[in-house]
Amino acid sequence: VVTNLEYESLEGGRAARVLSAFSAFQATPKIPLQPIACGRYDDVFEKGPDGWRFRTKHIEVTLLGDMSDHHVFRTHGRPYLFFSFCQW
Repeated sequence: VVTNLEYESLEGGRAARVLSAFSAFQATPKIPLQPIACGRYDDVFEKGPDGWRFRTKHIEVTLLGDMSDHHVFRTHGRPYLFFSFCQW
């Protein structure tokens, strides 16, 4: 969930800075619904010939909850976490 978006126009409207807050929630068969990560995004977008795209993205995680069942995969008997980010 992304909330509290603050926009600032830059470079005469050819770029924009967006500050926002995020909360990621998860429920699994082992863990009830709860926030597992919260924080802030500080993004700068630029307008190019094909539309808007990220110029920079800064993620500040301010709360990390129970990640024990979050995208855990096992390789050679060792667990590791998998995080994915989307590109628009």
